Formats: sequence, structure tokens, C-alpha cells
Amino acid sequence: MVASITGRFLVNNYDTFLFDADGVLWQGELTLPGAVELTEKLKEKGKEVFIVSNNSTRTLSEYKAKCDRRGFSSIEEDHIITPARLMSQFLIQSGSNLPVYMIATKGLQRSLEHAGIHCIGVGPDNASDYTKDNHIFNIDITQPVQAVIVGFDIFISYPKMMKAANYLKNPDVKFIATSEDCFFPDAKEGCHIPAAGGNVASIRLLTGREPTVVGKPARPMLDYIKKYYRLSPETTIVIGDNCHTDIKFGNSNGLKTLLVETGVTTEEKLKEFVNAANLDIVPDFFSPSLSDLLNTF
Repeated sequence: MVASITGRFLVNNYDTFLFDADGVLWQGELTLPGAVELTEKLKEKGKEVFIVSNNSTRTLSEYKAKCDRRGFSSIEEDHIITPARLMSQFLIQSGSNLPVYMIATKGLQRSLEHAGIHCIGVGPDNASDYTKDNHIFNIDITQPVQAVIVGFDIFISYPKMMKAANYLKNPDVKFIATSEDCFFPDAKEGCHIPAAGGNVASIRLLTGREPTVVGKPARPMLDYIKKYYRLSPETTIVIGDNCHTDIKFGNSNGLKTLLVETGVTTEEKLKEFVNAANLDIVPDFFSPSLSDLLNTF
């Protein structure tokens, strides 16, 4: 049984709040009702407020600017945790001077290059025709790389998949994924917009290799926060809209979880998960929205 919750209970029992963004704090260009006020009240009471997002299409400074535009100026840049932040640190610690091959966005490229990591592969890379004799064998796969990074890429193509598959034949080349999200949460009604997951699945299938996934629900994001910030799992709660990413992230890492119904997972779908005993994706608590929590502070 999933318990309902009040804002008063939250503030009395938890010190660290890990918010997803899309579908929780905002939806597309719309800041969701009560979201700004709730986060500000939590900070006024001395709580640690983080945004923990799988979105790697922006640099951290760009993401911070997005938060400011939506009214969340009280959330500091160093409290915005994305795959880009973790990847930069991971690659720096590897000590390699080789470039990374990216099936990803310019935003992630800018993040990594800001950290001193040379990136190749971003942008269009199309086949010139459909015959293997005229083009495929001319694709250059000789460039040494330290890692293949796979995320969302609107320019995904056959040459990109071929390069990634061949680079990853070398077991010393790391296979890193931003996340395995299937779709973006803020798509237009009736339209699914594929996210990183399809690209990751393609390269996994082609190579037979499992990636290191840095985004939710994998553990690296929590490990990063525990290492660099004051966090006690017993007084930390994850607030999200997606049972398969946010709630699973919290549950699998020993944190309490709260689902809001302003994004991906509806209350009706949640009941299906409960009835099917899919406990890894069932939250501890449920609230229709952050506005409802704000009204019960």
C-alpha cells in the first residue's frame, strides 16, 4: 500500500531532497504550480535541495540558467546533478589523453570539453548512399579512443553505430551511457519522442557489452552525492514522476521515495504496479502534485 503524505511530514522527517525536474518541477516550458514555493520553503528550513536529472543535453551552467528562468534561482549550480557532471569526473580520473567518441549532444560535448576532455563524433554523420562498396568500407574506424559515450542524439546514423561498434571491439575502450530512458517526459500528447535508451540498446546489441550507466536508476549519481555532499540515506527522499527511473533509483539505493502525478506515471498506472507486486518501482509515498504538498505544510 502506498501512503499519502503531507508537506509537514516531509519537512519533519527528511533533510535531503532529490528532485527530478521534468514532470516534477516543470513540464516543458511550464513551471508546475507550487514547485518554486515548495523548494524555497525547504531551503528556508535548512534542507538540502538537489535536482537529479538524466538530462544531459545542456551544460551545468545552461541547466542553471534554465532553472533561474523557471523561478528556481535558489537552487545552486553545484546542487544540479546530471550525467555530464559524473562523466567529466570519471573520465578525468581515468588519466587517458585519448578522445572520447560520442553518440550524444553538443551540450554534453561542451560539458566534457570544459573539463579538458577531447570529444569527437558529435553532429551529423550520414551515409552518402545505400551501397556498401561505395561508402561503408571508407568509414574511418582507426582513431584511438578511450571511451564511447552513448546518449540522446538526433543525428544517430549507420556510420555512427558502425564506429561505436568497432571502437568497442577493444575491451580497453569504456562503454558509458548517459541513461536508458526510452522517451522524453515532456513530449506532446500522443507523440513519443525517443530519448537515449534506444541508442544505448542498439550499441549493446551490436557489441554484446554492458555499458556503465551513470543516470537514474543506476547507482553512480547517489554515490557521487554521498561522496561530495552531506547526505544520510535515512533522512533522504527522492521525489519523481517516473516509477521506472526516479522511484527505482531511490528504492534500489535504500532511499525513501515519493511519486507525484504531474509527469510520466499516473495514479492508475501506479495501482497496476502495486497489484502486480512490482515492488522495485512502487514508491513509499504518493501525492498528486507538489502543490498539494505545499498546501499541507
